[in-house]
Amino acid sequence: MAYFWDQYPDTNFHEINLDWILKTIREIASETAAFLETYTGKINDMEAFQKKLSARLGQIEYYINQINGGELPESVKNALRKWAAENIKSIIGKAIKQVFFGLDDGYFVAYIPESWKEIVFGTITDYDSEFYGHLTLTMHYVNAEDDNYGRCL
Repeated sequence: MAYFWDQYPDTNFHEINLDWILKTIREIASETAAFLETYTGKINDMEAFQKKLSARLGQIEYYINQINGGELPESVKNALRKWAAENIKSIIGKAIKQVFFGLDDGYFVAYIPESWKEIVFGTITDYDSEFYGHLTLTMHYVNAEDDNYGRCL
């Protein structure tokens, strides 16, 4: 009875297990090779990216050192000139649109820019009001049906 398993085909469990083990090892080896191939490519991509990033950081350090040394690189000068040309009109326009206060022939005056044409300045002239002589600002809204049209601010 000891040799029963050797007498019939496919009944040697040692050979069956050996086939399974070899098949499993081949599958694992194949999956490992695919995994390594995939991630080796990704590691190479990351190393290339790191080299590019290091080069860019080197350029930034170069510019910072030049600026700290009192020199502006020509590319920075050109960028600043371009930015100033595109934005200076807006910056000056905003600065001009301010209200200036002062005295004129002994009277307090406010010089108001043209851009504030929607705001009407006035004074409360009702002698009985506790607010007599106070400055008022009246805003004329675009929509005349609005409840706030001409409201004193």
